[in-house]
Amino acid sequence: MKWTIHPIDQLSRFETTWRNLNEAGTDLPVLDPAYVFNLVTYLGSGRELLAVCDGTGGPVAMAVLTPKKPGVWAVFEAGGCPLGIWINDPSVDLDSLIAGLFRALPGFAVLVSLTRRDPDLTSRPRDEGWVRTVDYISTSRITLSGTFEAYWAARTKHFRQNIRTSRNRLKRDGIETRFVVLTDPDAVACAVDAYGVLESSGWKAETGNALHPTNAQGRFFREMMRLFAQRNQALVSQFWVGDQLAASDLYVHNQRILINLRTSYNETFKHISPAELMREDLLGYLYGKGHFEAIEYYGEYMKWQKNWTDHVRTMYHANYYRWPVLARFHQATAGKTKWRGEAR
Repeated sequence: MKWTIHPIDQLSRFETTWRNLNEAGTDLPVLDPAYVFNLVTYLGSGRELLAVCDGTGGPVAMAVLTPKKPGVWAVFEAGGCPLGIWINDPSVDLDSLIAGLFRALPGFAVLVSLTRRDPDLTSRPRDEGWVRTVDYISTSRITLSGTFEAYWAARTKHFRQNIRTSRNRLKRDGIETRFVVLTDPDAVACAVDAYGVLESSGWKAETGNALHPTNAQGRFFREMMRLFAQRNQALVSQFWVGDQLAASDLYVHNQRILINLRTSYNETFKHISPAELMREDLLGYLYGKGHFEAIEYYGEYMKWQKNWTDHVRTMYHANYYRWPVLARFHQATAGKTKWRGEAR
């Protein structure tokens, strides 16, 4: 196996290769070139490199890598990036891939961090030899098995009562509500802009992480979602209270797994929990479709998600050191030295 390193502006040349490798592995939409390539275009720094590993039968691994400091590299990650940008043929030994990557990277690499790893996709390695792992976040999944009626009956009585109370309050006050699912490319692009305006009017605006139609994140999500919608792999859910957008979620999917990318609500309607009402409607819609197996959140596990699922797992970062002695030194001095890898 041999790695080659390319400038990031060569990424488009490898679109078909990347897609084929992803489909042969995890086949996740957030690792599809329509997602990854636009993510790098809109949110990358331009300093990233594309690494391609060829085996005897063709490419067996690809990654977008970012230099962190001299000798330290990490897979690319940015806002809207739930997983580290690394794909490989699952039949190929990961240790062999990393060993070859050390030799191919420019300069003298001593640490490569594979960040935002899902243990359900890639088993967490043991902390021994040249590898050390670090907890990233807890994340959740809703499994869509059985019927919606059985799923809903399994929610707590208190939670179901709260949802019912909110709906009854709206009905009593004569307020009309609408649940909308959008999948048409043009409608999805417009809905992403509407989502950005909604998110930018709330608390996320204070963090500097909110989407807006005019910022880089907003442009990335609009273009990426439009491309997925052209393949019938994007979905925007909306919940309207009268003529106001009260809540919205953005999703991409592969016809089996739906991945939640963003969620927001109008804080004016906080007292009726519009996002919760929207999720109940969305789950009824998805169960009705019959082919979706799960909703992946891939964001940090939030308190509200406890109402919807008890499937929680811990994602991790994996640090690979050039020598085991460096891994032991780094582990022993963690917290005592400023020299640390990206994965922490």
